[in-house]
Amino acid sequence: MDDQERNSLIRQAAAGNKKAWQEITALAFTGDIKAQLFLGNHYYEEGQGDVAKAFYWFMRAAKQEDARGQFFVGELYETGRGAPHDFSRALYWYRLAAAQDDAYAETRIGNFYENGIGVDQDYQKAWYWYRRGADHGDGAAQCNCGIFLQFGYVGDADFAGAADWYKKGAAQGDPSARNNLGYMYENGLGVEKNFATAKMYYELAALDGDGMAQNNLGKLCRDGRGCRKDLTEAAYWFAQAAMNDCEEGIKNYIQALEEGAGIAKDPEEAAFWRHKLYVLQHT
Repeated sequence: MDDQERNSLIRQAAAGNKKAWQEITALAFTGDIKAQLFLGNHYYEEGQGDVAKAFYWFMRAAKQEDARGQFFVGELYETGRGAPHDFSRALYWYRLAAAQDDAYAETRIGNFYENGIGVDQDYQKAWYWYRRGADHGDGAAQCNCGIFLQFGYVGDADFAGAADWYKKGAAQGDPSARNNLGYMYENGLGVEKNFATAKMYYELAALDGDGMAQNNLGKLCRDGRGCRKDLTEAAYWFAQAAMNDCEEGIKNYIQALEEGAGIAKDPEEAAFWRHKLYVLQHT
């Protein structure tokens, strides 16, 4: 079966065509990697509730040295979904995928070394793997490279270099990179201070659900920086940040509730969020 026929069959199966589904499953059993990955993704991402089947199909592809299959097997071992929770096995499969320049696997290995997950914590090795992931186009890795340079984890702080990496990650839509780039513009770190540009990046990340960006956007609206002062808009974004468990966002939302700043005073709601903040800080 050529690629065009297979892709047509996959589209029909994804649309719910039972015959196509049977055919693509049969094809996967013959060793067709694309069919195996389709089935793995179906069970993993489509809310089918059977991640063990996703693991089965990803493992079939991984054993045929497919980098995507290897990455997903590593991810399932890392998260303990559909497979035993095993960081060592996760790292093993990530390394196999990374040997084929899989950017996502390289980023995960970097995360393991940064946080000492299944390995000794080593910022130099984390930097090496983040750089590999970044050079291969992963937005999260590009953001992490920015963080390492901003905070000087592998040498002196380099704000301009950090901003450059954040720009690359932001261009790919990474919410954390966009938030961090907004912070650089807000504070004039490595770039010329520009509140309007900071607001633009915060808003992009906030609309993507990033809690820190939602809080940062709320502060700009509250203080009238980069936009007109708008306490109602600020309270809205503080509420969004609070619902995403951003501790600073919760604090700002509590303050708005207690002061009636942009929202009706509500001591009971403020008390609820104070309790929520306590739980987050003590668990």
